[in-house]
Amino acid sequence: DRASVLKQIVNRSDNAQVWLVDFAGAFVNDADKLPPQVKFCIFGGGSDMVCDLADKLCAERSRRAEIMRANGCAEFSELPDDVDISELLVAVDGFGEMYALACGQPEFFGRDAAAVLRGLFADGGKYGIHFVLASDKYDKGCFADGSIHSAAALTNNDPEIAAMFGRMQLSDEDISTLARIPARNAVIGAPDTAGAVLTTIRLDASGEFSSDGSQSVVIDRRNNHPFGGKHYDRSDLIMQKRQDETLLFLGEPCAVMTEYPVRMTADFAENLLIISAAREKKAAASAVMSALKSLNEQGQPAEIVAAANDPVYEALRESGLIEGIPVSCGESAITRLKALSAEVSEGSASNGFVLVLGADRLAAELRLTSPEDIAPKVSALAKGARFGKHFVYSANSVLSLEESGISPDLFGHKAVFAVPVREAARLLDSTEIKLPAHAFRLAEYGGEVTLMTYSHDGMDM
Repeated sequence: DRASVLKQIVNRSDNAQVWLVDFAGAFVNDADKLPPQVKFCIFGGGSDMVCDLADKLCAERSRRAEIMRANGCAEFSELPDDVDISELLVAVDGFGEMYALACGQPEFFGRDAAAVLRGLFADGGKYGIHFVLASDKYDKGCFADGSIHSAAALTNNDPEIAAMFGRMQLSDEDISTLARIPARNAVIGAPDTAGAVLTTIRLDASGEFSSDGSQSVVIDRRNNHPFGGKHYDRSDLIMQKRQDETLLFLGEPCAVMTEYPVRMTADFAENLLIISAAREKKAAASAVMSALKSLNEQGQPAEIVAAANDPVYEALRESGLIEGIPVSCGESAITRLKALSAEVSEGSASNGFVLVLGADRLAAELRLTSPEDIAPKVSALAKGARFGKHFVYSANSVLSLEESGISPDLFGHKAVFAVPVREAARLLDSTEIKLPAHAFRLAEYGGEVTLMTYSHDGMDM
């Protein structure tokens, strides 16, 4: 089958660096035995992953172009042997699914992911970047410009074979060969000045992986993973952070990277806003729990201020995971918020994080019962981080917060779960993003990325 062919190709590419991309699920059971040349093994991630993969490959092409320029080379093959760079092989299984995701992704600032991929297919070889694209069907729309050099078939499905090999000059004998492909064999064709050159190969036992996979980074975005699972870069990121930074690991990025922490610094409005509908209360509670665990790993104190019966707070309380964390709930929550505002105003606030759950309901109550306390609250949000006091607001509605005088501009970081479009439009550049289950869109100063929430023992999604 095609997975065996891909494995053979990867096994025999030990002089190259390999990125293995699986949108078909064929390599799920091989993630722990990848050969050492596989740098990345990517599962799923939706259209966000496809766009980020295209961007990363463009950046890699630019890096290689600069190296070639510095060495006076027009082609990658002309580089001297002492230049420490290998060819890059991108092996994709489930390419049909991947390309469909690229075509379905909305354009951002004129960027078309499908067009970017086609451009990489067309000129990647010049920079030592090669692609093996495997699928159960052939989409000629991807390759109308002739950007794919060779073709391989494992089936004699006549219409698709004819389309895939159609741009090659096939003889009657070639056509007969394609009509009779034996089991466990593949026919590989490449154009030639005198016509097509077809070769039949036998799929042998080398189409399996047998290494320990220890040198490969596996990026699996098909399901939610435990917060305390295998994390390649988290401890390094914590060790390398600036002294005034705190990192919140809220989820796994749907991108070609292992971690994407929220970086909280001692600056204006360095707060986090989490917006989620009631149906996503457990996913939002997971993000809050991840923030609490991140703070604990970095020795940062935290407290919870919650509206009575807030669904996110209730999900956390029922899980039993917030025992030992100071909590102010109901009427005491209003009292605590007033005290925190005073502390920031007086410059006497201690370092730490305040997680305000049901923030829209608490703000509405303040507006009705003591509107004079809204202005100090806004000031605390704006200036608190400069005194070491950060706020994490979890709410069902950003519009309700705004009605109470709390602007989204007071939050430099915004996590948006699946909410009504009118809510998302207040916080995101685009509302056309299709979020995976239990995922959210993180909007920050530098852009937006989709993250999959972590799972936590005792907390069901």
